[in-house]
Amino acid sequence: VLRDDPWGKSIQRSFRRNVVGTGITASIDDKPYGQDFIAWSRTPHAMDLERRHTLINMQQWAIDEVVAVGECFVVRWITGNDILGKRLQLQCFEFEQLDRYKTSHTTPEGITNEVRHGIETDINGAAVAYHFYRSHPNDVAGYGRPSPIMMESVRIPASIVSHIYDPERVRQSHGISRL
Repeated sequence: VLRDDPWGKSIQRSFRRNVVGTGITASIDDKPYGQDFIAWSRTPHAMDLERRHTLINMQQWAIDEVVAVGECFVVRWITGNDILGKRLQLQCFEFEQLDRYKTSHTTPEGITNEVRHGIETDINGAAVAYHFYRSHPNDVAGYGRPSPIMMESVRIPASIVSHIYDPERVRQSHGISRL
């Protein structure tokens, strides 16, 4: 694991530095909503569903995961119905949070889709949905919960999930670690 390997951690940080740098931002600085985007991206309570990270923190985490594990997932939620109105919030999921025990899912229309290690695909191999555990199966609190095979997963439509990975072959549904 990278936490215990200084060489691996160095490789991971090099990728982070070269890909993310000081942050990947939209080029809307001279538009009227440019300042709103900057404020949103720097405010954890506004942009992170878990209220912990800024946009640059999420970008750094995403690259770290792609290097170490081969992929990561960011869900784009539209939340809020308060005085501020609706807003975009992001939520990160790790590879380990995918429901690896689910093998199929039947839609309300009666179509049965294949589920490959948590990624539901249609007959053409296109991602239709992602099945994530509600809580991380490897958390310390997880030891008091049932085994992952007994845990409940949530189906999230692929239209709101950004699956970040580098496919190397046709119909590949998961990424490969750079290490």
